[in-house]
Amino acid sequence: MEIIKPFSDGLPTWLGNSMGLKRKSYKCINHQMLIQSNSFYVGITVFNPGEGCIVHNHLGAEEVAYIISGGGKVYDASDRLIADLETGDVIFYHSGEYHRNFNDREEPLVMLFALAPHGELPNG
Repeated sequence: MEIIKPFSDGLPTWLGNSMGLKRKSYKCINHQMLIQSNSFYVGITVFNPGEGCIVHNHLGAEEVAYIISGGGKVYDASDRLIADLETGDVIFYHSGEYHRNFNDREEPLVMLFALAPHGELPNG
């Protein structure tokens, strides 16, 4: 058993390089991180107001995300709004399903994510 404090133990990584596409991810569990796993990848992403990610997918990996706090929007590959996200929502992305998250609120959107098997986060 291992206990992780994501904001102090996790590997903080800035992803994205342009306005509206930046966010900070705290990588906690995967095949090469703080705690190594052979099966999945877990971390927390913080989208500040006005931040989001590019449309992306995780080939060969399913993703589950839980909204810890805040809210925002999730879009599909065509940039069509799929849902408004609220604290407590759980999102399931099928393997290879394109999606994009965006924080349109005034407070940070904090999201716990898990990919199985291992997947990678998009840089943009």
